[in-house]
Amino acid sequence: MYETFGEVFAAFVCHHDGVAVLNFEELKQILDENHEDSEWVSVARRRRGQYTVAGTDGKLSFKITQKTCPDKILEYLAVNSQKSGQSRSASFFPKTLSFLSG
Repeated sequence: MYETFGEVFAAFVCHHDGVAVLNFEELKQILDENHEDSEWVSVARRRRGQYTVAGTDGKLSFKITQKTCPDKILEYLAVNSQKSGQSRSASFFPKTLSFLSG
């Protein structure tokens, strides 16, 4: 998918707590390209804290804030819509994803 679309986002929905979003590069830090029969991802946070993300092949060296979703996706869309001269995605997605930012 990364080769086709230029970016991939994985959204980990943590029940009523929030959503942690990783882009392709961050995902590759916790899950390498060697796909095993069983792999795992852990997303956890303390009350009022930031998400700690780990996986079969490592742990992120930084924490993910709740505000990351949808900001990370919207930033990518804004940059790439400017490159392609399209503004539809930049105006459409903030309304569509606003429920995620709380």
